[in-house]
Amino acid sequence: MIKRNWIGLLLITCIAVACKNEKPKIGFILPNLNNKRYVIEKNFAEEKSKEKGAELLFASSDNDEQKQIDQFEEMLNNGAKVIILDPVNRFTAAVMVRKAHEAGVKVISYDRLIVGCRPDAFISFDARKIGELMANYAILRKPKGKYVVLNGDKSDINAVWIQEGIEKQLQPLVSTNAITVTFSMFVEYWNGEDAKHLLNKCLKLSGDTPSVIISSSDLMTRGCIEALEKASIDPRQLVITGQNAEPYACKAIKNGKQTMTIYKPVRQLADLAFEIAISMINNESTSKLLPQTVNNGTAEIPTRLLEGVVIDSTSLDVLIKENYLKADELK
Repeated sequence: MIKRNWIGLLLITCIAVACKNEKPKIGFILPNLNNKRYVIEKNFAEEKSKEKGAELLFASSDNDEQKQIDQFEEMLNNGAKVIILDPVNRFTAAVMVRKAHEAGVKVISYDRLIVGCRPDAFISFDARKIGELMANYAILRKPKGKYVVLNGDKSDINAVWIQEGIEKQLQPLVSTNAITVTFSMFVEYWNGEDAKHLLNKCLKLSGDTPSVIISSSDLMTRGCIEALEKASIDPRQLVITGQNAEPYACKAIKNGKQTMTIYKPVRQLADLAFEIAISMINNESTSKLLPQTVNNGTAEIPTRLLEGVVIDSTSLDVLIKENYLKADELK
């Protein structure tokens, strides 16, 4: 009888030790891996999870909402304690947050704000300021003329906020007729081919060459440059903005075909996400990590917004110094 009790106690102790030593699981879901930044974030997340002694559950959703929902549910079933979610669609993502909360799992709304629910945290870059940076850059170089504005996907709140930042800076010049916004449109999925098609249409209908194209992503900017060249317009004549510091965009900046881009230090964002996730797993306060709040229409969500950086031909070396790009990618 004593021997049996001793064996039972030993088994209980072994199970307790095993549970204690089990790595906490953190889910990380990105909308796609089509951009340089997402590849960097994925690789950094793998490094960060090892550093924190956590197991990473990673998925990329190929811009497919249903696929992302399935991936999220799989992470819940596999024991994720916190899921860092960059939603394909900020509206349909609410169902995932609710399911997570039912299972006692916290959700960090990563880069894009999820609405219609109460995510436990929201971290991103200040999209309104990014819009202001692009508009101000253009205004300083072309304070008069015709402007085309191509915004990102309207299902992404960042696209809406970027537009607000752009309009805030352009409005004083529009009101005095110094500049005219001849075309403004949201582009689904921030798609380069759609941007190319829209600019082609704009150029044919207007018959004019714009002075400025404020494009909210490098992918769309690449489509715009192709449209300009198809119309026999030298893009070097224009101010053309972008966002994300993609290698092809930085090469275009070096060659003068694109004027600037916004670099977002995404390692800082991913690092912040994992710091918050580990704090949540350890039941520690995240108030210092999340000093702001943003209202998502349902609640005030604990938030932190990071800053974007203007990159043009004079500052491409910043990206190399930060190991975002390699020198070979600019050749």
